[in-house]
Amino acid sequence: MLEQYKNSSYRNYFYFNLVDEIRKKYTLERGFNYISGLKAYNLYQKKEYAEKFYCLNLPNQSFIDLYLNSIESEYNEENLKKLLAIINYDKRKYYDKHFLSSNEIKMQSIIVNNNLVRCLNYLSTDNPNALNAYYLTIEKIRILYCMINYINCDISNFLEDYDFNFISLLNKTIKNISNNNIIELFNYVTKSIKINYKDYKILINK
Repeated sequence: MLEQYKNSSYRNYFYFNLVDEIRKKYTLERGFNYISGLKAYNLYQKKEYAEKFYCLNLPNQSFIDLYLNSIESEYNEENLKKLLAIINYDKRKYYDKHFLSSNEIKMQSIIVNNNLVRCLNYLSTDNPNALNAYYLTIEKIRILYCMINYINCDISNFLEDYDFNFISLLNKTIKNISNNNIIELFNYVTKSIKINYKDYKILINK
């Protein structure tokens, strides 16, 4: 999929999400603790602190350095090849295909909103993790859209069965990094979920 969009405005979107999938697969294969993509940057930068005070088992420093270097700038083909070389990579990504209850969808939307708030904070403070967080959050919003509308979330079905308005907003958000664009995308996806997100707090690591 990344190869298909390599020279398009979608390149960074697929790149940052692929790097995060590699990171998660690497930690799973080697028995390290799961950490969400939006939190990994800060915890990896403070490896000794995280291991001592959060009792986390984190990857070795060479992997951390490669990962951080990969997400602190835009598409980097050399780093991507290095990351792919150290895992058992399968181009196919599968999602469990099952219908979620209204409460499960609500919970997922709260988790995504939590990521959105964190992403907006990164963007407003010029955090080095801002670009990575932006594209990872877009992907979480896309998956939430698929869940709500009973569409296959697999990236191989990208843009299939999506409604025109969502495609337009997704394109705009990917092509133009903007607080307003990603907020508009999230609001469109969650318009059928009648909750005030300020009333909810998520204490789990998502």
